[in-house]
Amino acid sequence: MPRRYVMFEDMFGARVETIALQSLEIGSNVAGSVVDAWAHVLNGDPKFSIPGMPRRLFCVHTAVLGDRP
Repeated sequence: MPRRYVMFEDMFGARVETIALQSLEIGSNVAGSVVDAWAHVLNGDPKFSIPGMPRRLFCVHTAVLGDRP
């Protein structure tokens, strides 16, 4: 069994363990924690904020999930 190490954690509670990073393998469903971590990183990156322009917002995975038939 692989050991579980925290690879990313921020002040908002987004946390990614090594096991979740395996979901980035081609053909896999990406773990929600990985999507959330990227959203937090991109939302905090100043290069995505242009003065005088509306700010982009990268959403966590639960914001885009809907009811599936």
